[in-house]
Amino acid sequence: MAENMRKILRTDFTLAISGIAGPGGGSEMKPVGTTHIALSGWKRTRTLHHVFLNGQGSREQNRVLAAHFALDALRMEILGFHDTGIPVN
Repeated sequence: MAENMRKILRTDFTLAISGIAGPGGGSEMKPVGTTHIALSGWKRTRTLHHVFLNGQGSREQNRVLAAHFALDALRMEILGFHDTGIPVN
């Protein structure tokens, strides 16, 4: 999704977020808060997976945390932290 949008929109970077924000829809294998983030940029496309608040947060909390997490991943990608040995998840 992120890779195709970057090509279609002709942008340098794109983010795509998908997951289970809640309050329903979660399961034992995929609890509420399960989030997948795709980041497509100049050098690579990568995906990140995270479970926010162990399924205990509200829909809004999960959405805000996912957005912050994605934007921080974008910030680290732009700054090139992946080339410095600093973990970027």
